[in-house]
Amino acid sequence: AEAAQRAVKHNPADRVIQAYAGVMLFADGMGEEGAALMEAAEQSPMQLPPEIGVFLAFHAFAHANYEEAIRRANRLTTIPSITSTILRAASFAELGQGERAKLEVDALLTFAPDIPQSFSRRLEVRGIPPAIREKLGEALSKAGLTVS
Repeated sequence: AEAAQRAVKHNPADRVIQAYAGVMLFADGMGEEGAALMEAAEQSPMQLPPEIGVFLAFHAFAHANYEEAIRRANRLTTIPSITSTILRAASFAELGQGERAKLEVDALLTFAPDIPQSFSRRLEVRGIPPAIREKLGEALSKAGLTVS
């Protein structure tokens, strides 16, 4: 976290550094500060790595902004679809759209049949904090998928 903050301090105009610093802070449990940096970087006309959208989608989900999480998940075309499908399934479940959530769960199980066992590990490797993983797991259970 300290290195990310130093990098931004020394390169305040570099939006890519700002975006990646935000990712680092987010993954280190400083979600608000990390999201603020990533959102500021998004205002730049330059193309940012797609990972930025992934973290902002998870941030939206964590803050119960499920429509935004779905919108961002739908834009994640260069990221493995497991991530976007998890986000959509969990968000639809939280919105009370059980049939849509179940369709996403079915799709998820089709291309990641091990997801009930590998869910937490997959998201941990991506840098998704434990509290968000837990909230996603609870939402997926509403859609009929128990994960660990």
